[in-house]
Amino acid sequence: MIAQRRTTLLPCTIAAFTGFLATATFAQAPREERSFDAAAALKPIKSFDGMAIVRAKSGAAKPITLGVRNWIIPNRQKIAKFPEQGLLVIQVRAGSLVTIVDGKREQRGADEFWVVPPGATLAIETQQDSVILQVVSLRATTEGQKPR
Repeated sequence: MIAQRRTTLLPCTIAAFTGFLATATFAQAPREERSFDAAAALKPIKSFDGMAIVRAKSGAAKPITLGVRNWIIPNRQKIAKFPEQGLLVIQVRAGSLVTIVDGKREQRGADEFWVVPPGATLAIETQQDSVILQVVSLRATTEGQKPR
């Protein structure tokens, strides 16, 4: 009688435990890894905006506009098109983010820097961390154009 209980009890225990695990696994709601908050207004802190003359390869003088700005981007933001234009040299001053430059995703961290060529599309995603970016931009200038 005891042996019969053990042989009946063991498969029932295993079946109940397996059912419990399956129920617990499927009962958990799928976690959205990339959930973002409503878009926050972005406004840079300008450090410098000025015009300069550089020499082209041919030796001809070429006017450019140089800008240095700091951007504070809150956590859980998705920016489909970063508003800076021209040749960009960007450094992460604090925090971490994911950048998408012309479709190529890359994780970035503090003190990391990279270049975004003119005409490329830069998208930014922040996760659980706000980020501070320092952006140096070089843009071609036409006669009579003032820095923004």
